[in-house]
Amino acid sequence: MLVIMAILCFFARDAISFQFSLNKAFYYSEHEEYEEYENAIAEYDSLIAQKPDLYELYVNKAIMQANAGRYDEAIATFSYAETLNDNDPELYYNMAYLYDMVGNTDMYEQCLNKGTALEFENSLKGED
Repeated sequence: MLVIMAILCFFARDAISFQFSLNKAFYYSEHEEYEEYENAIAEYDSLIAQKPDLYELYVNKAIMQANAGRYDEAIATFSYAETLNDNDPELYYNMAYLYDMVGNTDMYEQCLNKGTALEFENSLKGED
């Protein structure tokens, strides 16, 4: 019985730790200062180490990288997020915005079109 409780406490601690790091990342992302974006990126790296298949972590990290002016890294992170979930229009809208920021018109249009197409497909399926 004690072993089961210890295991449950271990997993509960991990969940609490994950939530705490997530809250810190969100807190840092709310401040429009380079240092805070870097802190948010570090928190997302920690979260990704805990849950490497959680697509949203990569998207949020890429947004922070772009905000910090780390455009090439943001593009790479968005690209990896795309391998985890290529069915989210918001991913492509974020990517389009980044490509627009760096002046890549072709990729901007591709991502914008992909996001629009996915949004339309999802609306036909009744997904929002």
